[in-house]
Amino acid sequence: MNRLLLLITTFFFTICNNQAQDFYDMDSIYSIHITFGASNWDALLDSLVAIGDDRLMAHTVLINGEVFDSVGVRFKGNSSYQANNAKNPLNIKLSYLKNQDYKGYQTFKLSSGFKDPSFAREMYAYEIARNYMPAPKANLVEVYINGNLYGLFTNVEAVNKDFLEGFFSTEDNILFKCDGLYGAPPQSGCIGGGMASGSRPPQTDSYNNVLLEACLTA
Repeated sequence: MNRLLLLITTFFFTICNNQAQDFYDMDSIYSIHITFGASNWDALLDSLVAIGDDRLMAHTVLINGEVFDSVGVRFKGNSSYQANNAKNPLNIKLSYLKNQDYKGYQTFKLSSGFKDPSFAREMYAYEIARNYMPAPKANLVEVYINGNLYGLFTNVEAVNKDFLEGFFSTEDNILFKCDGLYGAPPQSGCIGGGMASGSRPPQTDSYNNVLLEACLTA
């Protein structure tokens, strides 16, 4: 009787623990299976990048056994994206056409390990940063597309309204996105203000430091 009670207790504890486990648990490597209706999905995603369009809708996305449909997928990245890459970074939006989430998360940003074969730099940098400031969670995931392994990715929490709600208990704060060193120069240095529009000097390390300070203090 005591043995049976122990087995039942262990079973329910395991279920509850798995359900409570965060999707960004660094001790686990989760899997994401994406199924597109078209076999030339890679060329279609490349064409969307070329014309500046939005997303390719996946037939299904399977995350740790849970199935989602009407999910939007696109390539992401500036210097890390190339049309001839064997693996490109991905942005997956579960709430593309309907209100749905996995463990409270709707958008997943998957980095391809660009110039970081260890796949450790981004994940642990965010872990260190979270000791001192609001910063995204990150871990590793395996991605399969149409049944084939597409590769290992760094799964980074999206900085959005859910992120603001988690850190500041409100989603009404303003988000600023500063222009990166390798990004194409926009008309203004920050989304949401902080730099005057118009011409700007060439991108250098010192210029970007000034730009970052201007964005943070705007």
